[in-house]
Amino acid sequence: MPSYIGLVHFIFEKTREFSQQVSRMKKGLVKAAVVGAAIVIIAGLTAVVISVKSSRQRQAEVAKGVEVIRNMETVDATQIENKIRQMEEDELKNTEEYKNRPINVKYEGSLILGDSQAEAFLSYKILDDSEVIAHKGAHIKEISDSFDTIVNLNPKNIFLTYGVNDLGMYGTKEDFAAVYKQEIQKLQEKLPNTKFYVNLIFPVTDAAIAQQSHLARWQSFNEAIKQMCDELGITCIDSNSLVNSDSYEPDGIHMVYSFYQGWAEYMAEVAGI
Repeated sequence: MPSYIGLVHFIFEKTREFSQQVSRMKKGLVKAAVVGAAIVIIAGLTAVVISVKSSRQRQAEVAKGVEVIRNMETVDATQIENKIRQMEEDELKNTEEYKNRPINVKYEGSLILGDSQAEAFLSYKILDDSEVIAHKGAHIKEISDSFDTIVNLNPKNIFLTYGVNDLGMYGTKEDFAAVYKQEIQKLQEKLPNTKFYVNLIFPVTDAAIAQQSHLARWQSFNEAIKQMCDELGITCIDSNSLVNSDSYEPDGIHMVYSFYQGWAEYMAEVAGI
C-alpha cells in the first residue's frame, strides 16, 4: 500500500517532468499548470488506494495531497525537494534505526564551518569531507571565501565554530560580533531554509593564556556571541560543559581525539539531526 510520503514522491517526479517544459518560459517556478497536472495525477492514484482504504480515509488522504500540491503553486523546485526531505525525516525520527545512525550519517546534508577545532572532525575521520569546510587559523571574515560553495551545497543546517583566532584581531567584542553577524546574514539571505547554529569559543587554559594574553578574552567574546545569536534568532550552542582537564592537547587550546566524538554527538542532539 503506497504511503503518503511515497504518494508525494510519485507526484513530485511526475510534476517535475512536466515543469521542465514550463520552466523554459518561467525558469525556476512551479506554475499553476503543474499544480493542475499534479491534482489530476492524485485523482488517478485514488484507484490504487481504493481497495485497501475506506472511502473516508481515501478522501482525506487525497485531499491532503491536493492541499500540499496547491501550496506548492508559487514555490520553486528546491523548496519542494526540501519539503519532501523534511517529511521523510519526520517520519523516520522515532525509529531506533534513525536514533542509532553513525555520526557521519547524522550530518549528511549539514555543514560545519570553522577553524582548526572544526578541521579536527576531518583529521580524526569523524565526519566526511562534504560535511566540513574548515582550516587551521581560520577567521570569521574568511567565511566569505567559501560563500559560493556553501550556497551551492544548500545545507539543511550550518554549524559555525570560530573565534579563538579572532581574539587578538578586534578592539572590542562588539566589533567581533558585528563582523560575525554580517557574515551569517549574508548566508541567511541566500539560504533562507537553512538552520544556523553558532558554537561558543572553548575555554583555554591558564597556561595558554600565560603564553598568549589575548586568549583571556574568550569569555567576553562568548557573551557577544550569545547576544548576536539572540538578535539573529538562531541557536547558540554551549558545549563548554563537555570540556575538562583531560580534554586538552598540550597547547591548552585544542582538544584530544576523544573530545570530538562527544562534541559532534552533542551538536547533533541540539539540532535534532
